[in-house]
Amino acid sequence: MLSKSHMTGILLALIASAPALADAPAPTAMEAAIAARLVDAACIELAPGGPTCDRVLLLTSETLEGMVDLLIVPSNEAIEPLVARDFALHRDLDGQRARLAMGERGALLVHSQQSSHGRYPWFETLEIAYHDDAFQVVGYSYSSYDRPMGGDFSCDVDMVAGTWRAVAVRVDPESTEETIDWDTVGQAFPDETDVRWWSFREPPSHCDEILASWFDHAP
Repeated sequence: MLSKSHMTGILLALIASAPALADAPAPTAMEAAIAARLVDAACIELAPGGPTCDRVLLLTSETLEGMVDLLIVPSNEAIEPLVARDFALHRDLDGQRARLAMGERGALLVHSQQSSHGRYPWFETLEIAYHDDAFQVVGYSYSSYDRPMGGDFSCDVDMVAGTWRAVAVRVDPESTEETIDWDTVGQAFPDETDVRWWSFREPPSHCDEILASWFDHAP
């Protein structure tokens, strides 16, 4: 396993925005290998107690094609770095790339999508925060739309509180007028998950009933 100082050095080399000095040493084989896998990088304050932001990387998976690993190196050295394998979908194609962003509440957002083909493109966002002394997926959002017929669906789940909301609409493809709509809120079980175990579980099922009904009412 890489030491924290070694991983931090690699991350700094990848994330730093300043140009390299002309006489700087060439990257090591390990640094070059990680750079070749780099999909996105961010520096976000997630864990408490650190002197600066936490380094976050998305790296193409070496174990499962079409996925990315999530790597987090906290600036607080008392918190261990972690890797979440096969965390989200990613392919190097328009409409299928994963990316990182900062959420409104200061959390880390991991966006993935499949919007390049098919009747029902989809978009997924995982919200990550340092919660109960661990990096956890605390929010889940999923949306889709009917490309040829019109109408859309969205689901948002607060996985700490267990609250959720599903909003959807079907339209007449000829007149584009709404034929049926849903706007449902609910309270279910808390479902926050350590990021390392996310890829081993099914997505939250809170909105499944509304999604199934939306599909059933397709023109």
